[in-house]
Amino acid sequence: MKRLFIMICMAIGLCHTSCQNNVMEFLEADHEIQNLVLQARSGEAEAYKQLAVCYCDGNGVERSFLNAFFMYVNYIKKIGKNMDSVMDVFEEGHPVKLMVDIFNCPSYNATAKDKIAQLKSVAPIEGKVLEAGKKLFTMDETEEALKIIRLAESEGSELAVLVQVAWYRQVGDKTVYEQYLERWAGKYPLFNLGIGDLYIEKYIVDKNVENLQKAITYYNKVDAHGMLMRDGARILLRMYKRGKELGLPECDGQEMARLRKIAEY
Repeated sequence: MKRLFIMICMAIGLCHTSCQNNVMEFLEADHEIQNLVLQARSGEAEAYKQLAVCYCDGNGVERSFLNAFFMYVNYIKKIGKNMDSVMDVFEEGHPVKLMVDIFNCPSYNATAKDKIAQLKSVAPIEGKVLEAGKKLFTMDETEEALKIIRLAESEGSELAVLVQVAWYRQVGDKTVYEQYLERWAGKYPLFNLGIGDLYIEKYIVDKNVENLQKAITYYNKVDAHGMLMRDGARILLRMYKRGKELGLPECDGQEMARLRKIAEY
């Protein structure tokens, strides 16, 4: 499916985690947020949902619809529903729901234009980005569309950041893709997964274990914010079971048990 949110999920992985213990990277978070992060790192579904609400409202963390969306995805997957169900948490007319509706349209038709008009009325900058993004991915108007999207990024659009990350991943420009991930990973922890994936790809080519160690470092940054998901836990369980063989640091029994709990849903 050529849905933007599916492309984004694929582009940044949504499938990795860490096996180390740097939880307190959430340095500025209050006690309540720290507790939620600890619960999320243990695979507690309700913690994912509550963290999503915190990101939506800016309660204890910087307000971010992207981070909220990522946490809602985690919650939906944890309770065993499919990705389409993540939209059920948003009311009709919510900007995120409008965005997905637009990219569900099979073409740049009247329905898409009507949804974009609605989005522009409630979130003008994001509306411009979606309109440009639709052209970028479906109408081969690359330069014009990217110019609009980059301007929106300078105006504070989160969607503009996300669209560019997805775009450069799709076209295979790994250099620019990595630059964007590095630039925004501090604000959007899940972007660290994409960087970690690139180091995994390097390891596959050169078999240099240092690349695996760097990948773990980046996955750990995601783990520190409670953005942990099943597939990544399963991958890391397999990796750490071969820790000595691969020359990786070993996980203790408690950490392995944590990964197994997350890998079960």
